[in-house]
Amino acid sequence: MPSTQTLWPPPGPRTVVLIVSDAPDPAGAAWLCARVREILGRGDAEAVTLDLGRVDQLDLATVAALARLQLTARRLGGRVRVRAAGAGLRGLLTLAGLDAVVAHCGGLPVQPRR
Repeated sequence: MPSTQTLWPPPGPRTVVLIVSDAPDPAGAAWLCARVREILGRGDAEAVTLDLGRVDQLDLATVAALARLQLTARRLGGRVRVRAAGAGLRGLLTLAGLDAVVAHCGGLPVQPRR
């Protein structure tokens, strides 16, 4: 009998991870919104996770962009989450009253798409 290994996706919604390298300015936020619309519109995922671990400066413009992304996703029946967001960004989200709107997730396993 051959040896096999069964892999199951992690529990929860089907998620696509976008790795963000720069803090989104207004043009970057518009591009990210278009990307989220594309991903969720295809039906490939129910959630988009933004990995912010490579972003050095996160400010209120980032918070505004995240709120805009969440609104875009919810209009399509999905949601946006962030991971690797530092304490500063989480504090800004709390200060803006958006910590319950833009969820922070722990380390999700990442499987590259082929």
